[in-house]
Amino acid sequence: MPMPLHWKLGGDTFGWLWKEYLTSTTFKELGKSTQDMRRRIINNLVDDYGTAKYEDMDRKIVMGIRDKKAATPAAANKVVDMIKCIYAWGLDQ
Repeated sequence: MPMPLHWKLGGDTFGWLWKEYLTSTTFKELGKSTQDMRRRIINNLVDDYGTAKYEDMDRKIVMGIRDKKAATPAAANKVVDMIKCIYAWGLDQ
């Protein structure tokens, strides 16, 4: 799935970090259904937060994202898990 052109990705944005994760071996080794699920979840976040500097995505912002999905607790927790996964991968690079 190509990335929308309206995502203005710089080397210090959440969208850029996501793009880098998509090209990683870590991501490519996941099963197709897991890849598809992660794309759906994070692509929605990148629409809203893609141009934010990844270093500014602090706990308060992530918990705010989670709280917006409070009506669906499993989905809310999955979003937080996906963000953690991307940042953990980024720290290992």
